Amino acid sequence: PSLPNSDYIIGKWHGAYSVGSGYNERIQFFKNNTFKFYSSEMRNLPRFQYFTGNYTLTNDKLILKVTEILKYNNTQKYQIADGGNNICEWSNNQVNELIKIKKPFLFTFPVHYHNTNEEDKKGIRIGSQLFYNIEFED
Repeated sequence: PSLPNSDYIIGKWHGAYSVGSGYNERIQFFKNNTFKFYSSEMRNLPRFQYFTGNYTLTNDKLILKVTEILKYNNTQKYQIADGGNNICEWSNNQVNELIKIKKPFLFTFPVHYHNTNEEDKKGIRIGSQLFYNIEFED
């Protein structure tokens, strides 16, 4: 089904129904038509912390225009992360390179309302990924 209105997506969305030992993919939509997409904390050897840009939403179609990427600078050495989930992480992970993209990337996804059957939790489907309206740290 279609989204109730275009403001429905404004807020913070998490790529899982609840938060486990770390955040899954997350996306945040702002009223000024900007967005920020965060990489999963449970991904092996992540290359970026987030990417950001502008979005448009028309006729159940979401277009993301990526203009900046906050990249990890790391060594080529990695280790098993704490927490027992067998995820590898970079030994020396530093977030300090903001890349401004001269020719922005465009991604187009169908976007739909997802009924969670709970009054206090909203859901949306972006492409094939379900996201739930859950608060998280930026």
